Formats: sequence, C-alpha cells, structure tokens
Amino acid sequence: MKNAQALAVLSVVFAAGTAAARQSDFARVNRQAAPNGPRPAGDFVLASTTSLRDTGLLDVLVKRFAESSGIKVKAIAVGTGQALALARAGEADAVVAHSKADEEKLIADGYGIDPVTLMYNRFIVVGPKTDPANVKGAGTAAGAFARIAGAGSPFVSRGDKSGTHVCELAMWAAAGVKPDGEKWYVKSGSGMGQTLMIAKEKAAYTLADSATWGAFATGSNLAVVFDRGDELKNVYRYIRTNEAKLPKVNAGAARCFAQFLCAKETMELIRSYGADKPGGPLFVPMGCPENRR
Repeated sequence: MKNAQALAVLSVVFAAGTAAARQSDFARVNRQAAPNGPRPAGDFVLASTTSLRDTGLLDVLVKRFAESSGIKVKAIAVGTGQALALARAGEADAVVAHSKADEEKLIADGYGIDPVTLMYNRFIVVGPKTDPANVKGAGTAAGAFARIAGAGSPFVSRGDKSGTHVCELAMWAAAGVKPDGEKWYVKSGSGMGQTLMIAKEKAAYTLADSATWGAFATGSNLAVVFDRGDELKNVYRYIRTNEAKLPKVNAGAARCFAQFLCAKETMELIRSYGADKPGGPLFVPMGCPENRR
C-alpha cells in the first residue's frame, strides 16, 4: 500500500482564478442545488475509483470543491464494485464509477440516481518492452489476450471487481480463455497503481486505464503494447445515492458536488489535467450531457 500511496501524490498545478471568484461562482451553484434552504452542512462521503486517486485528479477536485464550498469531503478510493457497494449500504453519498452494467443495476435497484457522464479515457494493455507474447501484432483486444495466454506470459489482474477487472474478464471471455488457476495468472487484489507496480516487478502484462498509466509510465520497464483508441473506451460517471431509499445520506452536498463537476471551469480543469504526462492529458471531459436535457 505504501507504493500506491506514493503514486497518489502525483499532481498537476492549475491556474484557478481568484478565491473570491470561485466563492461567488459556487454561491450560484449552491442556490441551484438547495434553493429553499441553507448550504448543505456536514461531511460529504465520495466513493471513487482508484484511477482518480492514483492519477492525483481526485485530490485536485476534492480540494477545489472544499475551498469553493466549505463542504468537507471524505474521499474513499476503491474499485468500482466496492464503491457501488458503499453507496448501496448508504455509506457513501455518491460514487464515481466506470462499469456501466454494474452502475445500471445500482440505479435499477433504486439505490443510485441522477447519473451524469463526466469523462473518459481508454483501457490499454501494458507489458514488458520486449513484448514476449507479441501482443503488438494482435488486431483486436481479444486477440491480444489470446496471445498472452498462448505464450503463458505472466499477467497481473486486479482481481477486485473494479471496472478495470470487469473489462479484463470480458476480454478473457472473448478470447475463449479461462485464466483462473493458471500459473502465469496473478491477482493483485489492489488498485491500479499498485497493480502496475506488481506488473513492473514481475515484468508482466496487465490491463490498465490510460490515465493511471500516464501518471506511472515514466521510468518504467513496461510499455503500451496494445492500444486501439475507442475499442476499449473507459467512461466515468458520477451517481448520487438515492436519499428516498437511504434518507441518512447527505443529498444536498451530493447535488452540490454534481453541479461542481459539471461546471465549465471543472470540465476545463479535467481537459488539461496531466498534459505534461506521457500520452496526456489523462482524461477527456464529456460535459455531463444528462444535465443539458
């Protein structure tokens, strides 16, 4: 965990305007979110994917929101499966996730509401620079995974029911491979940053999101060996926990955070975040299209 925590300190400094301007802008947001009452009080608990933490973006967003609103944020970075479980249990007021089928189940079951599409990056396969399984020669993601299995090359899986893990399992299925129990298949049970570090130590392949890889890549003995752009598009959404189902959640703060995320200034911050990293910027903002309906 120490290595993952060390990775999390990566950050990028952004021009932000004056604090007074931010306070004025956020006062407008608060009036929209809670027009008939005072600004929401109390801690706001946000469950987020580890990729936001490991790239440093989560810290930047939380700090900017707290400075602008005065609302304290407790951010919990876990895999998407765990993040959605926290929302379902009423232990998180909102989540940022990237596994659409699991997100839709949370919403269908009545525990999640008002999803907004924030941004995307892409899933990529990284591995040893020598590429012993010749993954670079694969024409599809399923073909890339089939080559890794066929060569018996070490592969590190997150194994944590995260969005990345769900995508990985789908790729094995598409390749007609059942990796569980194979000597070359290792489960880290950890976040993306830690999984990349294990892959580095073992000179192994792994599936990563491009943003965390961009934050991690410098000085690594690994390289991107499969990247087909939008074939493995990785979309992040923000979902509030349903206060009608779980009345103890801090719904007011969750609404305010949604407005903050979808503000033009925040989208511009996301657009430029990590521009100095390999393959950066790290995320592509999508402008919360649901908010414009």
